[in-house]
Amino acid sequence: MPSQAKINIVGHAGRDAEFKDVGKGLTTFGVAVSRGIKKDGEWENITTWYTVKIWGDYGKKLVGKVLKGDLVSVTGDLEMSSWTGKDGSEQKSLEVRASAFDVLPLTKHDPPAATVADDQDLPF
Repeated sequence: MPSQAKINIVGHAGRDAEFKDVGKGLTTFGVAVSRGIKKDGEWENITTWYTVKIWGDYGKKLVGKVLKGDLVSVTGDLEMSSWTGKDGSEQKSLEVRASAFDVLPLTKHDPPAATVADDQDLPF
């Protein structure tokens, strides 16, 4: 059985979904996944960016429905892409070849579900 790296990410779309007519069609957009860590007593956000790729007609339907800031859930194969940048340096990006996708109800257009007043309200 071949090896594969499956991943499920939940994050915010970094840009609107874009469709390109290459072969059977390719829809792409970026997703930012952030988590907070406490460093020297201060909270700091660490963000990892993923490029989501959806091949075929299904991805085409997402254009206009996945907008920058929307909360999305993506499941698929994790791949590392590398290329040589214009300055000659090696560039890399994390890509998810999506097999399942959902726009979650809490998007930038909806109010937040809850707010936390300070660290004392956190359960950890």
